[in-house]
Amino acid sequence: METNEESYGCGRSVKALVWAGYKETVIRKGIPEKTALWYLNWLKQFARFIRNRELSQCVITDVEKFLSQLSDKNNLETWQIEQAKNSLLLFYKEYLNVPWGSRIEGLVIKKADPPKAFLKECPENELFRDESPPKELTTIYRNLLEKLRTEIRVRHYSVRTEQTYEQWVRRFLFFSKMRPVAELSAGEVRVYLEYLATKRKVSASTQNQALNALVRTAMISGQFMNCSDTPMCLQP
Repeated sequence: METNEESYGCGRSVKALVWAGYKETVIRKGIPEKTALWYLNWLKQFARFIRNRELSQCVITDVEKFLSQLSDKNNLETWQIEQAKNSLLLFYKEYLNVPWGSRIEGLVIKKADPPKAFLKECPENELFRDESPPKELTTIYRNLLEKLRTEIRVRHYSVRTEQTYEQWVRRFLFFSKMRPVAELSAGEVRVYLEYLATKRKVSASTQNQALNALVRTAMISGQFMNCSDTPMCLQP
């Protein structure tokens, strides 16, 4: 069903220009056109969420409320909420260039509680062992994370790929009790992947995404872990 113009807070012609301009901005950032359409879809959903207000008049609390609402939906996965967050980050930071735009990146959206049946299957201290890495992690692994970002950008990977890789690396490091990188190996990667499958009950595609991120991070960074001794490693 076509949404009326007022719900976007602007006229039809202005709205069309905003959508087109934003899509071009997303593609210029290295995001594939197919994914850019999803970014545009999230922005349109946000426009419906704020109803009669203009996108340019929003503040960061509007973004936070929108993302929180998404997190309460059972049919959305974490990566989809992150994608919505990234779409608004690009819109307000890169397209509109508002002063608070960059702060969207630091928003932490609490996920909705998992079903009670799932909670009964897994002790609380086991369920989210890789969730919400502390700020200290960034300080401890600053060199690793900076090198990872640099290497990914040199290879012209998309913004979304960079953020996904870093998210999985952070989760893995926190899961591994923030041990020195020299002590981490393919064995720890295997343990983490088994945890995702047996405790977190993630889908096969999510588990494979984590594997790709960790293995390719090892290959890119050259200091993360030695994966040469495990059949789990993927071809570049």
